[in-house]
Amino acid sequence: MSRVRASGTPAERRGILLVNPGGPGGSGLLYAVTKRAELPESVRRAYDVVGFDPRGVGRTTPVTCGPMGGLFDSPGSDPVPAGAGAERTYLASLRALADDCATHAGRLLPYLSTRQTAYDMEAIRAALGEPRTSFLGVSYGSYLGAAYTARFPHRVGRMVLDSVVGPGSWYDFDVLQSRALLRQRDTFFAWTAARAGRFGLGGTPATVRDSYLRVRRELAARPVAGFGPAEFDRAVYRALGRTERWAGLADGLRGQLTDGDPDGLRPAGAFDSPESRNYEAANRVALLVASAHDPVTPIEGARRLQRLLPGSRLVTLDDDYSHGVFASRGDACVDDTVAAYLVRGEVPSANVRCTGPGLPTAR
Repeated sequence: MSRVRASGTPAERRGILLVNPGGPGGSGLLYAVTKRAELPESVRRAYDVVGFDPRGVGRTTPVTCGPMGGLFDSPGSDPVPAGAGAERTYLASLRALADDCATHAGRLLPYLSTRQTAYDMEAIRAALGEPRTSFLGVSYGSYLGAAYTARFPHRVGRMVLDSVVGPGSWYDFDVLQSRALLRQRDTFFAWTAARAGRFGLGGTPATVRDSYLRVRRELAARPVAGFGPAEFDRAVYRALGRTERWAGLADGLRGQLTDGDPDGLRPAGAFDSPESRNYEAANRVALLVASAHDPVTPIEGARRLQRLLPGSRLVTLDDDYSHGVFASRGDACVDDTVAAYLVRGEVPSANVRCTGPGLPTAR
């Protein structure tokens, strides 16, 4: 675990703010430093920001899933199977992925879970001698925060759940996310078409879509230096969740179409890096934060969780299309509302709606 102490006076200190970046499987050691740098000054002065690597991640008894059923073979097989034979092969690869993870985790497997990580969070609180845990969890971190609240409601300080994974099964969440990503992709097509002179992919959403599908077909037929349809889909997924990446995605599509070069689509971090490999809640106050059009953790999840937490409030950044909001999007309305809750315990009298930035301006 890592700890960056509060910078304010002893009178300003409010305790610890445990942080988790999501994933599942995201390392929290450096996150305590990087996320703290983005927090409002009043929060930095009030809290020791504490990060940790959850079980099986980073420096906490790391677990590998070995070949993962070929998930990170390069180029990977097309994740959109065409025909019964291809579908059987795809389903077999998913079973092999699960079997590889179980085999390599071995005796640790029963102890690698959200519930066990919640117990670890309680152990961190006790080890630091703090009466309560305040928490900031993003994406999957919101699910982890809800699990901690359900297990240790008497130990919860101030709980901020950003980009909420709602209650329910992971299958249902994946379906919800997939539909939201398809809507976001259509928004990206329209955004790109409105800037036809900048990107050269077409002047209507339909023609941009045709350009997009042409790139995917080319890479499926002839992968370039290990970059095929599976790698393309992962790159698109990463880009759709943050609107500041849209211009790079459009440029990358054009690069493949004009030069046969997909390098502009490749992410900075390798697909098989360690980072890539790796509700029921109590009735109490929590602050939920959501982007109105987040395709990765759709706002429906936040609304569902709020119904289970009658004392909670939802802070929505309207006209925003990105994943991750508090101390991330630079919105004063959101940041000030959350900071007032964390530092002074001020709970809004009702849900809060903040005006978002809209779609990005391409340079």
